[in-house]
Amino acid sequence: MHELVNTFSWWAVLSGLGILAFPITYWLFGRFWDRGWAFAKILGLGLLTYWVWIVGSLRILAFETFTLWIGIVLIGYLSYLVWSKHQESLWNFVQDHWRLIVFEEFLFGIGLLFWSWVRAHQPDINGLEKFMDFGFVNSLLRTRFFPPPDMWLAGETINYYYFGHLVVGVVTKLSGISSAVTYNLMIATLLGLAFTGAFSLGGTLAQHVIPTLTRKRRFSFMILAGLTSGLVFTFAGNLHTVVTVISKGADSYWYPDATRYIPYTIHEFPLYSFVVSDLHGHVNNIPFVLLMLALLLSFLLEHGNRWRFSFRSPSVYWRLIALGLTFGILYMTNAMDAPIYLFLVGMSFLVSIIGKRPLKKAVLASGLAFGIIVFSAFVLSLPFHLSFTPFTQGVAFVEARSSILKLLVLWGFFLFVGLVFVLLVLQQRFQRHSRKPFLNVLLRRFMLAVFATAVVLVVIPEFVYFKDIYIAEFHRANTMFKLVYQSFVLMSLMTGPVFVVLLWRFTTSSGRLLRFGLLALVFAFIVGLGSVLMYPYFAVHSYYNRLQTLQGLDGLSWMARRYPDDYAAISWLRDEVSGQPVIAEAVGESYTDFARVSANTGLPTVLGWRVHEWLWRGSFDEPGLRTGEVERLYTTADLHDACAIIEKYRIAYVFVGALERQQYSRLNEDKFSRIGNEVFSQGDTRIYRMRTPCGVSS
Repeated sequence: MHELVNTFSWWAVLSGLGILAFPITYWLFGRFWDRGWAFAKILGLGLLTYWVWIVGSLRILAFETFTLWIGIVLIGYLSYLVWSKHQESLWNFVQDHWRLIVFEEFLFGIGLLFWSWVRAHQPDINGLEKFMDFGFVNSLLRTRFFPPPDMWLAGETINYYYFGHLVVGVVTKLSGISSAVTYNLMIATLLGLAFTGAFSLGGTLAQHVIPTLTRKRRFSFMILAGLTSGLVFTFAGNLHTVVTVISKGADSYWYPDATRYIPYTIHEFPLYSFVVSDLHGHVNNIPFVLLMLALLLSFLLEHGNRWRFSFRSPSVYWRLIALGLTFGILYMTNAMDAPIYLFLVGMSFLVSIIGKRPLKKAVLASGLAFGIIVFSAFVLSLPFHLSFTPFTQGVAFVEARSSILKLLVLWGFFLFVGLVFVLLVLQQRFQRHSRKPFLNVLLRRFMLAVFATAVVLVVIPEFVYFKDIYIAEFHRANTMFKLVYQSFVLMSLMTGPVFVVLLWRFTTSSGRLLRFGLLALVFAFIVGLGSVLMYPYFAVHSYYNRLQTLQGLDGLSWMARRYPDDYAAISWLRDEVSGQPVIAEAVGESYTDFARVSANTGLPTVLGWRVHEWLWRGSFDEPGLRTGEVERLYTTADLHDACAIIEKYRIAYVFVGALERQQYSRLNEDKFSRIGNEVFSQGDTRIYRMRTPCGVSS
């Protein structure tokens, strides 16, 4: 019952932000069938988090509940200004379309509740890189200003994309629920937002791609397109599942193989992210990617048919600035996504001006619009740029390529979808003098630009990669991961609209041979959908132990079972220690249980996962130095040497628990009681508060 209360409280906070922001989305998405209701929560979260971030980055207001409420009032005031100008039409829309609004809220609620239930079967914030993501969230919850302290490199700030983690912190503070629970609730929220956002985009594209149907029939097509896009975007895998099950049998199938099929590479997709539940930047960015695509589509629907809009109109600037702000958020949440989608914007603008007259004015208008987006994105995210050092070390040619067969296994279904759409477009062009209704030209071009961008993202890692610290065999792994993840996003969104266009052409075409060919394509499409939607059965059952044991949503329950004394000490630190004083703990390798104190409390430690810090800082010099100094702190019997290390890193607490005793066989614990005070003790776990200045008590 307590878990349900937390989940519904969380949902209430999100819905409140969505209702507050809806007048703004109503104005921004005037050509959308739902007027942006599916994006209202995303926009509300984005605006409130940006407010907290910008005033915190400029050190105007600290990250506190009071600041959140000021932001809520400001968003409410902005919505009121929009509402006052569109009051009558907004109310009319709600009265006429309340069933659609309720249905979208139902879809979000089902996604939130269903995945919360799934996570409740394995809620552990442990394994893979969950410590990293949870540490970011906890550090953000403790900090007053931004950038937040790096919980794994005391004295430094986080050099990573943390805006998405700040979103979690914002809703955690608003809801009053423990971060150990909200971590899992956020995973479920991202799934719900992904499904509803894809549903809205798929339905809107269907609305405008085939606008000549009767209202009732077109609405049915829009629902089908939205549900198809939502299902594929959120729950689909690739053809690896069906190929492997057919060739080797279902019992031998191991779900991560679908994301590591090409040797030494990573090619993940949203459902895999939801299953393993790392709150990484690419997952946190999913709602904002959908918001950006919706804003781009809305801008094209408003202005793309003419490209003669007046830059004297404030509404044009506000729409472009909204896109710019979203791109700034994309960069601060998962940096690579910003250039990826700027490329899509450029492609979309380019194809939309083809055939426009006068061409010169159309080119100038689109160029100016693109420039405003880029400039506003940079300015609105400037404080992040000033504190963030990119850790990409240049571009180089790849030393290995994927086999065509494996690429077809991964992308075959989506390439089939793109081919079907191209064939439908060609059929339309050959029949342009007939009386049959044609596809909307602008949207046809936009969808082709989306598919072309997705294909480019798959092709790039076959030729070049972005250099990082990974060893030679994995040289293109991270590049492929970042690019093809977004390729999957784009292709899956187009699946619904293409499916309904295919159905529409089948139902409106004449001629036995043509109808037979279209029927074959419909059948192949449905088989392909079924094939890629096999993946969640294997992934969920495997990761969540066939959903047999319901454990709840407390992500720290694993520690209570495995390290009960350490768990009690960490709980004491979470409850009793304010601010972000430095705590010493054992240094260990990435992807292990080391750094569990800093990750689970948000208190900075001298050094956490050192390979991660190596990646973020671009050098192993500092992690290597600190590794030795932490070992000396725990093993030396020289009080002066220990005090020198304590004072260098301003260590306030020293943690001695199970992993410290395991890591340092020559542990000298007696000195800590001589230069500090024991403030916690349970079993073999101790916490010592260091005296200031460091030294033996008189």
